[in-house]
Amino acid sequence: MPTKLPRPCRNSLCSNTTNDKSGFCDKHKQKDYRTRDSRYNSKRWKLYITEYIAIYPVCSIRDCKNPSTEVDHKNIITPESMDYDFWNPGNHQALCKSCHSRKTAKEIKFGRGRVHTYENIYGRKR
Repeated sequence: MPTKLPRPCRNSLCSNTTNDKSGFCDKHKQKDYRTRDSRYNSKRWKLYITEYIAIYPVCSIRDCKNPSTEVDHKNIITPESMDYDFWNPGNHQALCKSCHSRKTAKEIKFGRGRVHTYENIYGRKR
């Protein structure tokens, strides 16, 4: 069976090619952050979400009165502040599903995706 021709990487600043179905080269391939970071699947996080939403039952976005269903990190989680920012209640906000999806889409559009390495955030190595 003939092999597929490699396509350019979907990262607009990359000149590598790939045959991966995601469209990203090995350097820019991103896995789902929930499978990469086991804390999102931990009993501790699930219990924390339940308690946080009980304290903040309404979405934190102004003019949105929907019940909150998700806990969002206000600031991105960087390797330097990984544990502190992940569990810091001051970095959390309760959001409804639609507001959380909208916020996440904006973050990804403006380069704040869920792979939080220095290089991916700032586009260069330290």
